[in-house]
Amino acid sequence: MMTPTPSKRSFVVSYDETTEKLSVCALKDSDLAPLRGSEVVADWPLASINYELGEDVARRLGITALSILALYHPSLKPMLKVSLQVPPLPDDTPAGQ
Repeated sequence: MMTPTPSKRSFVVSYDETTEKLSVCALKDSDLAPLRGSEVVADWPLASINYELGEDVARRLGITALSILALYHPSLKPMLKVSLQVPPLPDDTPAGQ
C-alpha cells in the first residue's frame, strides 16, 4: 500500500497576547497563496544561501520571524534578546582582503 503524498505546506508563527503564547502551525500552500500578494513577504532565494539550510540560516530565520512578530505585537519587543550579525556582502569587503 502506498503512503499518500501530503499536500505542500508552509509554516506560520503567530502570537496570542491574551494567552501569551507563540504558536506554529502548518497551512496548505494553496491557502496561503492568496495572502502573499497583500501581506509582508520576505523571500530568501536558496541560491543566496548556497542551498544550505544550516545553523546560521536557522538562526536568521528565527530572528526574522520574531522581529516581524514584535513589529505587530509591541509587547514582544522588550522580550527580544537576540541580535543578528549580518555578514558583509562581497561588495562590502575592503579592497585587498
